[in-house]
Amino acid sequence: MPQKVKGYFYHISQELSPKDHVLSPRGDGCNRDPDEPDIPRVCVCPTIAGCLNAVAPSLSFMKRVRVFRTKRKVTTVVPFGSHSSGLGKAVLDSHITKEKWLLHKASFKFIGYINLNHIGHLLCYNPGDPDNMGKQHRCMQGLLELEKEGQLLKF
Repeated sequence: MPQKVKGYFYHISQELSPKDHVLSPRGDGCNRDPDEPDIPRVCVCPTIAGCLNAVAPSLSFMKRVRVFRTKRKVTTVVPFGSHSSGLGKAVLDSHITKEKWLLHKASFKFIGYINLNHIGHLLCYNPGDPDNMGKQHRCMQGLLELEKEGQLLKF
């Protein structure tokens, strides 16, 4: 049985419009590694930094990153195949990003933008690569510092 975690979670997108949305689990996604389980889900993180760290390779510097947060506390699960799920190692970097999965639809509110031009030096472009976990961890620490200082999100 997967470990469940309840709380407020973030989701980022360069495609969703800057308004509130109801997101439903999907079986496809541009950020899914072929080795990850084929389970319909909405990928979320407890921090904006975790979202950025998880999907950096798919982000375009030509588009704004829109940030969404669940409208209320939701129950998520630890990714199947992550280090902490005990079911294998398919989602290798979830121990760094703290990625969780929503397996049901949830309401999200738009809360702001991220300008990638100001944080590009802190993005790791091969997350999940076993040979790159140290760099991904360092990038995550830098992003978390900016988030804590209120310098990540723009309104």
